[in-house]
Amino acid sequence: MKIASFNVGAFVKVTVSVFGALFLGAANFAKASGFDISCALPFDVIKVHHPIDDSCAKRGDVPDPPIGDNEAAHASQNSAKNNYCASGGPALITFATFARLQKKLDQKFPAAKTWGRTHLPEDRSMLAAIYTTSAGDTIGEGNVVRLVAWVMKPRKGGAESVNCQGTKNEQTDLHIVLISSSDRESTPECSSVTAEISPHFRPEKWDAHTILLANDHPLRLTGHLMYDASHRPCSGTPPKAGHQAPARVSSWEIHPVYGVDVCIKKSIKSCKANDESLWVPLDQWEGDEG
Repeated sequence: MKIASFNVGAFVKVTVSVFGALFLGAANFAKASGFDISCALPFDVIKVHHPIDDSCAKRGDVPDPPIGDNEAAHASQNSAKNNYCASGGPALITFATFARLQKKLDQKFPAAKTWGRTHLPEDRSMLAAIYTTSAGDTIGEGNVVRLVAWVMKPRKGGAESVNCQGTKNEQTDLHIVLISSSDRESTPECSSVTAEISPHFRPEKWDAHTILLANDHPLRLTGHLMYDASHRPCSGTPPKAGHQAPARVSSWEIHPVYGVDVCIKKSIKSCKANDESLWVPLDQWEGDEG
């Protein structure tokens, strides 16, 4: 009886090819999925649809289901960065609030000091209700907050998992470095905080050019409070940023931004956050008004 031969090499090659295709397919699932949102955008009337909205999901480029050890946590952080559906009236916060949020988190959960890009928290529920402001608002990740600040500088983002590694302007976050003083030259960046405008549905005039047109006026930023566990804030005396970490006082961010307004006055003391008569939406700002 003739026994049919079995080509082991060919079998291995086919098997590797099949599993490789399955792996790549999973890895590209997030990129192939569009950005699914379950609520009306906070800036729905001025939103602009971009190609990234059709090709990059809330979880960014993390496979679904996750493959690596850190990927489930990474997907959760990406989803937090893309949370447009936080509800409730905005809690008014200050620069001191950001520093206190950082201190409270580190006290409650010392493990936060060990978090980084390759070691993110799997359970983000611990990031909720971290600190109670002087106005009585208990805030943490998932709350809507509002800050009045000066812009030190806008900074174009680079390739990130949350944006499926895109590098073009319409594929990256716009990082806004915020400070409490109009004296940009003398203010150390390590005293700053961060707000990030996502590329998803980004309005036409939410860009660096329009923001810089309002450089002589404080801005009011409203958005989702989230914790960037990939980086630690500045530390030491004098404070310095860590390796590949942004220079800032806290790793808490306004991310994503829900609204940007320009004060018609030119001092923070004159720009009360809850006085709507003082604020003009950034997309309607046409230059110096006062």
